[in-house]
Amino acid sequence: MYNLARVDVNLAAKPVCQFLRDRGLLAEDPVLHRDAHQVWIETTMAALQERMVSEVATWVTVLRSQGPRKDEPRSYKGIRYLVSLPGTPCRDPPHP
Repeated sequence: MYNLARVDVNLAAKPVCQFLRDRGLLAEDPVLHRDAHQVWIETTMAALQERMVSEVATWVTVLRSQGPRKDEPRSYKGIRYLVSLPGTPCRDPPHP
């Protein structure tokens, strides 16, 4: 899509991207399009103790596999909310 946007400065690539995305025909480049909530989760996990990182990573993986609808992963936004609740390792990390 980036090459498409370079074809003509007047070309509105965003509607084309939305059209393709709505039909499941657009593959996002994970390097260029990182979910802000996923980045927050990864950054927060990096500050935890090694054992805790493994447990939280497993929890995030399980939550991603249990979305609101069949075959639809839970959003990183929803997971961020859950892992930032009081009493969770990301909100209240254990003291060494």
